[in-house]
Amino acid sequence: MAIPVLTSCSDSDDQEEYYVRYSMGVKPGDEVFMSVMGTDGETIVQQTSYAPTVFYTVGPVHKGFEASMAGSVNGGHAAEYLKNGSHINIYCRKVIKLSE
Repeated sequence: MAIPVLTSCSDSDDQEEYYVRYSMGVKPGDEVFMSVMGTDGETIVQQTSYAPTVFYTVGPVHKGFEASMAGSVNGGHAAEYLKNGSHINIYCRKVIKLSE
């Protein structure tokens, strides 16, 4: 079972850069597989993890960035896993460039 999630970044300035962070709470000892794909079908991140919190950062990306995320827990059962107290968070942060 996979969990599809779609996310995007938007702002008034097309040249701004962003980083997108995906995180998911995991029960210790469980295996989580996550895959983030761009709208062109290319895999951006694909990883298996066992940590209590699994996270991936994608970027820098520009305004209009869209991606889908799919995941499985212990080879499946992701939807049931989320119903039992786990979570997925998606954060989008602008890159701030300091002038010299």
